[in-house]
Amino acid sequence: QSMKSTAPAVNAAGTVVYICDASGNTFAIDAASGSKLWSFAAPAAGCGLLVNGNELVVGAGKNICFINASDGSEIARLTMAQTMTDISGFAVAADKTTAYIPNTRGYVSSIDLAQHKILVDGFLVGENTMYEPVVAPNGSVFIGSKDSHVYNVNASLTAVNWSHKHMDSNNAFNYSHPCVDSENRFYITSGQVGNTSYIFD
Repeated sequence: QSMKSTAPAVNAAGTVVYICDASGNTFAIDAASGSKLWSFAAPAAGCGLLVNGNELVVGAGKNICFINASDGSEIARLTMAQTMTDISGFAVAADKTTAYIPNTRGYVSSIDLAQHKILVDGFLVGENTMYEPVVAPNGSVFIGSKDSHVYNVNASLTAVNWSHKHMDSNNAFNYSHPCVDSENRFYITSGQVGNTSYIFD
């Protein structure tokens, strides 16, 4: 089966690797032998994988599945109003409890990892698909969009602090891989359109 899905994740001990395929299957693989330990069938292709202590969090379409990392059994499932952006993963706040989810159609959502609940079910940020958010040390969320804007959003997902438009065409920040440093500076490249690297404070 095609592996067109989110990037792999690894447990804290480095002994288990978690992968997804395009059909929605999640696999736990022994890192030393390569043998399959267990599998879990999600309702859509993996959009994000997150190891959270003894749980594996899988984003799949509109679903967030909390899985027992030891045996692959499902602990809880959330269903969002919005669809998670494919292969874009999660961003986790410094409290290690709040996770931010990039959505299609310009939305961003957030969940509580400890209580297995949706905090914000789709805050409209921009005009098109959101990709790979990152959380700054000050708690704000940086995110690039298919609408060729970079956005900074407050931690509660109630306001856009600011935005910057790269150029008039779409797709500048599709599948970008941004990062943020300890001084709240955000780094992102418009590799698909314009090939420009930005640093935002």
